[in-house]
Amino acid sequence: MNFITSMTLAIAVLGAVLGIINTIHSLNRDRILLKVIPEWVVPKGHDERDLGIRVINLSYIAVSVEEIGFEIKGEKIPLFDPSFEEVEVPLFDSGVSLSRAALGERMFPKRLEPRTSMTVTVPGEVLKSLKSEEFKKIKIAYAITNCGLIFKGSSGALRQAVYDDRIKDRGSNV
Repeated sequence: MNFITSMTLAIAVLGAVLGIINTIHSLNRDRILLKVIPEWVVPKGHDERDLGIRVINLSYIAVSVEEIGFEIKGEKIPLFDPSFEEVEVPLFDSGVSLSRAALGERMFPKRLEPRTSMTVTVPGEVLKSLKSEEFKKIKIAYAITNCGLIFKGSSGALRQAVYDDRIKDRGSNV
């Protein structure tokens, strides 16, 4: 092989590799990708922290989120039922309820533009009043899109909220 043939072969291989990389990148660009992060939120003017579920749209296309909540052993427990309007909806079996009015403008489905996020919070007073055994089993927060895709996530904030509730419950039983 002479120099010109070798250079032609090298350029052809480089072009083929770049073409494959470009195809993979194009396929991934149209994919829906959400990141779900339970986190502590301290609203302005409040001393207490709230547990929030943050949903970040990492896609290059807009996504509509239909439902956000917690999952216990495969069973999804939404923060509220999206079919209700201004009706209070029970949160677990604790007798505590959230309403769409309490969530303000965060009514679902909520459209997330590319590279944006939203946070839905569970107020601290609601967390304090939860005595449910179900709450102690929460490991994952989830978000469901209008097209039915489910994205899940966990964090130290969620594990701490569940742990604090277990400690609080243990202290009251002593």
